Amino acid sequence: MSGIKLCCEFIGKHKPIVFDWKKSNKFTANNIQTQMKRKYFFIVIFFLFYNNLFGQGRDNYWPLGYHSFTSFPDVGGLTVDFSNNVFNFYDHPREMWMQFTNASICDDIGNLLFYTNGVYIANAQDDTMLNGSGINPSFYTTSFYQGGLRLPQANIILPKPGNDSLYYLFHETKDITFGSSNTRGIYLYSSTINMNGDSSRGEVINKNNILLTDTLFVGALTACKHANGRDWWLLVPEYGSNLGYYTLLITPDTIQEFSHNYYPIDGSEGGQACFSPDGSKYILTYWWGAAFFDFDRCTGTLNLIDTISKGNAIYCLGASVSPNSQYCYITLDGLYILQFNLQASNIPASVDTVAVWDGYPVGGIPAAFWLHQIGPDGKIYISTGNTTWTYHKIDDPDSAGIACDMQQHPIIFPHANNSIPNFPNYNLGRLIGSPCDTLQWAGVTEEEQWKFRFSVLPNPNAGNFKISYLLPQNKNGLFQIIDVTGKTVYKQNLPQWSTLQN
Repeated sequence: MSGIKLCCEFIGKHKPIVFDWKKSNKFTANNIQTQMKRKYFFIVIFFLFYNNLFGQGRDNYWPLGYHSFTSFPDVGGLTVDFSNNVFNFYDHPREMWMQFTNASICDDIGNLLFYTNGVYIANAQDDTMLNGSGINPSFYTTSFYQGGLRLPQANIILPKPGNDSLYYLFHETKDITFGSSNTRGIYLYSSTINMNGDSSRGEVINKNNILLTDTLFVGALTACKHANGRDWWLLVPEYGSNLGYYTLLITPDTIQEFSHNYYPIDGSEGGQACFSPDGSKYILTYWWGAAFFDFDRCTGTLNLIDTISKGNAIYCLGASVSPNSQYCYITLDGLYILQFNLQASNIPASVDTVAVWDGYPVGGIPAAFWLHQIGPDGKIYISTGNTTWTYHKIDDPDSAGIACDMQQHPIIFPHANNSIPNFPNYNLGRLIGSPCDTLQWAGVTEEEQWKFRFSVLPNPNAGNFKISYLLPQNKNGLFQIIDVTGKTVYKQNLPQWSTLQN
């Protein structure tokens, strides 16, 4: 076990005292608050170090629902908030309609910075960000101006490497080819947001910069941390009977096309793409199948492992990978959730059906299975595709087979929704020992390299305080309060994914 001590001294007026364990062998929250008013304490957190980190903070805020200011009682804005490491939702009046194109980002401790529906960018006050209108210029965007774009994973937000205030929004839309009713993507755009602008409400300092010009897949944008733990790989599918892939490398200085390769996959209709949380696997669902790739975080290279094909009668449109990076989940035909073992020698043969849609309508509308997103709590949430009032949930995705506990429509929202946001794994660490693990200082230990983001607010305080921290993925922690004599006055086991204690 590697013990890591994070200490914070609280200011009190009195000298330390010795606790009377005969009177109380257990310290309740009230005990602690009383003692905090008159003692020095140290806070100590122990955990087993684990390098593959899942985003805790950046993806805490999920904007959902529709424009709130209508006469329809079932229509309105929603917010899912993971700030206490629990799936909480509430009514949230906002102007923006959220449909399939949905991205947002918070700061490291979960405070919302901005969000977008592919038509414009809103700040944390739900106002249009300064210079945030007019993204994705096209007739298609104009057609969906009121409701937001209906393109899954057509935008993604990445912090600029090496910068605390600049963020990139990568985004796509459809473009109508002259003389044709078919619409395809032509451009990959980038826009840059400076969170120091407009009195820290954020400002779009440039937008709609064309990075790629081609016939694109439209959507399925996803990204993975470079093995150096700082830079980003962005994967952009290209439309065609043989699916093409552009791989872009985002560094502190440049956004550059790194490679362009083709694979024997039908790229004529879109689905959902995702990386495993450790970045070693990449999965793409497309209209009639799914593809499994190995991914090299050093070189950005995709290596096709295998595919599944379901013919042209049914389709695959959703994908996710468990927090431990072992199990892949895929939506088949809106009616089934399939599980695949990514560590199996034959991934397609490892298939297990973990859910069959029960046919239950929510609000009179079929609530089938569609897009996936892993939450900061380590659970996988699944939207319904149709406008309904529910999410499905995989409660224990690290478990094999039906032990993963796929729950159908356990969450009932107060308003209708058909959206789920698109997040990468923001806090994936460097790949220790890889040839491109080159950014660390010699002699610095793994514990010292880790950003704990430890804070106590308010400080000083009257005994009621909040402790926030960032722990590695998939590890239980131990939380202790120790007085200056070395006595442990409070101890609590911290569950996996924990980030906050009140």
